[in-house]
Amino acid sequence: MGGRKSRTKGRGYEIEIRDLLRSYGYDAKRSGHRQVQIGDGSPDVSGLPGFHPECKRRKGISIYKWIEQAEETEKEGRTPIVFCRGDHKESLVILRAVDFLDLITEE
Repeated sequence: MGGRKSRTKGRGYEIEIRDLLRSYGYDAKRSGHRQVQIGDGSPDVSGLPGFHPECKRRKGISIYKWIEQAEETEKEGRTPIVFCRGDHKESLVILRAVDFLDLITEE
């Protein structure tokens, strides 16, 4: 899949994650940046305090590539995470093991 269809699928997934976060009480907003602006430090969806989420909906999964993108675009000390969903699958959240351990050991 390429071009417009791929962008439409990606935009739809960003909206899906925005709505999921809102259903949990977060004031989530879709950044809505275009491909050419990648690297500007904007997460795909904002409003999740302390986190810099990227959203990926693909048939094939490229976990390391995606978390590296989140790390590279994060500029404010937030934890880089990736929301992802394969076709006909449920959404997952990917984060580095050290970030996960930091989260569960905080008091």
